[in-house]
Amino acid sequence: SPSSLPPKVARRLPSTQLFDVLCTEFFELLSHEKPGADSKVRNALMRSFTEILDVHSDVASRLNNWILGVQPVLEDGLTEVDMQVLLHAIYVKACDVVGPVKSDMLLSRAMFKVESLPMSKLFDVRRLL
Repeated sequence: SPSSLPPKVARRLPSTQLFDVLCTEFFELLSHEKPGADSKVRNALMRSFTEILDVHSDVASRLNNWILGVQPVLEDGLTEVDMQVLLHAIYVKACDVVGPVKSDMLLSRAMFKVESLPMSKLFDVRRLL
C-alpha cells in the first residue's frame, strides 16, 4: 500500500509511476516470452544507460538499482525526455533479444495494461513512445 512506501516513492509523479509500471510490465512479458530475455535486456541497458542519459550521479545510482531490480520502485528524477530515451533503448535491446515483431507485440500489451490504470488519466503514457 502507498502508506508503507517511503514518502518520496509514495508521492511520485504520475509520469514516473506509469513509466515504472510500463517498463516493469514489459520486462515481465519479455521473461514469459523467452526465459532470461528480461535479464539480457536489463544487462545491456546497464552497460549503456550512462552513455545515452546525462543525469546526476544520485539519479544514475537509483536508476542503476532499478534497472537491476535491486530497487523495485523507480523514484522521481528522470525527465520525460529521459524516459523516452530509456524506453527506446529498452525496446531496441528487446528487439535484439526477441526480435522486432515480438517486441512490438509485448510493448503494445504492456502499454494497454498501463492505459487501463486510473493513473493513466493524469499522464498520457504514449508521450513516452
